[in-house]
This record gives sequence, C-alpha cells and structure tokens, in this order.
Amino acid sequence: MNNKTLAIVFGALLLIYLLTKVFSGNRERSFDPEIMKVDTAEVNKLIIHPAQGEEMFEISKTGNGWQLQRGNQQFQATSAAVGSLLSNLSSITAERVVTKNPERYKDYAVADEGGTRIELLNNQKKLADIVVGRFNFNQATRSGLSYIKKFDDQSVYSVDGFLSMSLSQGFDSYRNKILTSLTSTDLTKLTLEENGESKIIMKMDSSWQTASGEPLDSASVASYLNTVRSVSGATFVNDQSSVGDRIKGLKIEGNNMSAPVEIDCYTSRDTTHHFVIHSSTNSEGYFFSDSSGIYERVFQKFPQ
Repeated sequence: MNNKTLAIVFGALLLIYLLTKVFSGNRERSFDPEIMKVDTAEVNKLIIHPAQGEEMFEISKTGNGWQLQRGNQQFQATSAAVGSLLSNLSSITAERVVTKNPERYKDYAVADEGGTRIELLNNQKKLADIVVGRFNFNQATRSGLSYIKKFDDQSVYSVDGFLSMSLSQGFDSYRNKILTSLTSTDLTKLTLEENGESKIIMKMDSSWQTASGEPLDSASVASYLNTVRSVSGATFVNDQSSVGDRIKGLKIEGNNMSAPVEIDCYTSRDTTHHFVIHSSTNSEGYFFSDSSGIYERVFQKFPQ
C-alpha cells in the first residue's frame, strides 16, 4: 500500500471518528440542561396545586410580606419559607431526559394529579410552570434524585438532589408556627394561671423566687426558661370549632419586650387531640397538643 492510499485511509478514519464524536455528543446533550431560570424578584404570585388532588392554594406578595390563601382561608406566610421556595425555583439544572412518553409519566409521578404543579406569575404574566414528581434516594451513595417536568413540555427530567421534597411542601408548611421567640436572660416574671389561681415566679437581682419570696432552684428555672423562650407548634387547628374552653394560661414578662407574651391552653373538641395551644405572639396560629407536647413543656414543667 503506497503513501497516497495510506493517507486516504487515515483521512477517512479521522472523518468517521469526528462525525461519531459530533453526533454522539448531540445525543448526550440534545436538550438544554437549564430547564428553569427565573428572576425571583419578578415573582409576585405562586399558584400551587398539591399532589393527589388536594386543594390548590396561592402565595401572593403583599406590601409587608407574603399572604397564603386556600379557599376562604387567609394567613400570613413566613418570608423564610417563601424565600426558600423561590431560591429552589430560581434555577433548576437537569442531568438528563428520562422519558418523553406520556404513558410513563405515572412512573415519575408527573401525570395529572400525581405531582405538585407550581405556577410562577408576575401579575397575569406566567413566568414558569412546572410539575414536581417523585423522589428517589440511593442508600448506597446517600444521594437523591428528583423528577421534574415543564407543564407544557413532554420531557421528564432527572435532577440531582432533594428538590422534589423541598418543592412539594403543603399549605401549612408556609404558615407561621412560632409561639414564642424570646431571650431567656430578658425574662423577669412568669405567671401561671389555672383553676382560678395564679402561681408567680419572678427574678430578684440575679436569682428567682416565688411571689412569697421562696427561692427557686436555679438550674430548674434556667432549664424551664430555655424551653419557653423558643416554642413552635406543629399541627395547626384549621377548624375553630375544635377549640374548647380555656383551662390554663401563662403570662411571660420581661425586658426588651413590647408587650407580655400570653400563652393560652384550651380543651380540644377534636377527640384525636387533648389540648389546643395559642399565643399572643401569633394571633393566627392555634395548635393541637397532646399531654407530652407543648402542653407539658410550657405548663406542666412550670417551676414551683
């Protein structure tokens, strides 16, 4: 074989190699991996359709924050929860397309009501619309994989991470769960009221005592103050008819407080729970508690 023939063969092989690289590369990246990029500063409304046909709800920007609405229910949303949601939605990068076949949508929980649909709007202008599907966790690698679909696109994408979990939060996840948020060293007086009687503990100089002047165990008081300074609810009472009679109350006073914090305990008319707890700090929040939850920490462990 002469040099001319060798050169022709080599050139043909090189061309085949280059064409193979080009076309295989196109197959690997035949989609834009940045499936979602939104300037969250433009978003002033989110419409969320939870999975399994649960009632949709809206999160709307107001002058002083964000407001939640579901049917005739309206509550203030926590800025931290909405901020976290928007941060996760601002940019989503996919690893690959897992299917374009509608018959396989159920496998990834993006069919009809199988996933959580999130619409992002600026007034009436739609900025994005996605369906958040199921989540897979690999025990061996301790890593997660989420499945996302643009609402108006056939492709289902896999996305590294726990996005499906963070984007599929329900209505109550965006509500304010705080009952108290105080500094224990600022507290100077606490009054427990029950059965028509009051028990008072107060700080005198650097020690705590009862209203009659009896000294209290400093470690016990410190532990209790550390508990009541930061209390959050878990399960909201969404039906006010579940709130029964008031049976106990705790009044917390101290320095650097615009007003005393009052925590009230009611009986629960919902037979699956014992008590309902409410705080003046959070006028919208009523929470269920059993005998070992908030009720025990706030009322039963009051120093005596």
